[in-house]
Amino acid sequence: MNKYSWLSLAITLSLLSPAQLSLLAQTTTSNSQAKPTTTQQPIPNTTVTIPKATAIVVTFPNNTQFDAGGQKSFPIVLRLAEPILDNNGNVLAPVNSRVNALLVPVDKSTQIVLQSLIIKGKIVPIKAYSQKIPGIKIRVKTRMEQAKNYALSSGRFGTVALAFNNNSNSSDMVKFTLISQAAGAIVGFLSPRSILVTEFAQNSEYILMLEETVAL
Repeated sequence: MNKYSWLSLAITLSLLSPAQLSLLAQTTTSNSQAKPTTTQQPIPNTTVTIPKATAIVVTFPNNTQFDAGGQKSFPIVLRLAEPILDNNGNVLAPVNSRVNALLVPVDKSTQIVLQSLIIKGKIVPIKAYSQKIPGIKIRVKTRMEQAKNYALSSGRFGTVALAFNNNSNSSDMVKFTLISQAAGAIVGFLSPRSILVTEFAQNSEYILMLEETVAL
């Protein structure tokens, strides 16, 4: 500072009262002791999940028929028709990724049950269920065709059975064969001519909902 600046400062301080001088000293001290504030950056979410209720769209790679009136489930490999995203919006499983599933008979219908996904070369268990897909009846054979097939099968069985009996003669064999054929024809005629199936066309798509959050 030059001499004029010092002179101006001295005159200003002489005009202040003792109370004002004390307040000025406290303000200067507090400013010198104040620490710069820091803003905490939000911690990014590193947990990767597939959220519950995520829609999973699968497609059948081939035409498929399933016995909806039966008692057995059928394992099948499906494909993703749309990509699956994680909780951060990133693609986890692209289109055409493999999905392991079961076709399950339920109340004369079929339900698709997803069991696992292939994500980055790893099998990831999941739970997702489709709505019930109704079955339709398709004719297998006519009653006469079934009767003929059952009769032939029963006749051959009767012939083989008598061949192991040393006491049987040719007339007994003929009689037993005829009786077996007649019984087989009756059973075949009375057997169901149609079965209940659910048909899945190639490239048909089905939407399933994820039952639980999947952590990766």
